[in-house]
Amino acid sequence: MDEIQAAFLNIKLKELTKYNLERKKIASLYYTNLKDNKNIILPIICPNSTSVFHLFVIRTNKRSELQKYLSENNISTIIHYPIPPYKQNIYKKNMIK
Repeated sequence: MDEIQAAFLNIKLKELTKYNLERKKIASLYYTNLKDNKNIILPIICPNSTSVFHLFVIRTNKRSELQKYLSENNISTIIHYPIPPYKQNIYKKNMIK
């Protein structure tokens, strides 16, 4: 990390609690408004755990349709792992057989 990155991080770290609370508030809205949608699997937080929701990853069997709908409504999405980590070549080469 260079000095400029460190300076920005030093400023942002002072606000970390605020940023985490804001992400939790947004995640709560997602849970409230999406909980009854049978086509979406929401993130599961294990008991005695917490999340600051750096990502809010949902699952669906209708991914293309959902992405199209969201895009048409000016909501951007990305596929975080187009190839799941366990299917990537590095894992195949290093798996114990």
